[in-house]
Amino acid sequence: EIAAQWPLSSVGIPDLGPLEVEVLVGHPCLLGMYVDRIIARRDTSRCSDARIRREVQKALGMYSELAPEVAAVIEAL
Repeated sequence: EIAAQWPLSSVGIPDLGPLEVEVLVGHPCLLGMYVDRIIARRDTSRCSDARIRREVQKALGMYSELAPEVAAVIEAL
């Protein structure tokens, strides 16, 4: 329950269900940290939110081979 309330700190914890990410999306620095953590932990469950998915895709840019598992999920969504 606590992990679900703190999405920035809970990246990598499975089965949290829908997360409230409005604060993260509204703050460029927090959003960047969140995206970096998603990529590093390969937590593709966080990409179900279109805004987060778009930011992950932008972060990967032309270098999707650095995180092929994440890039594959992004492309499939």
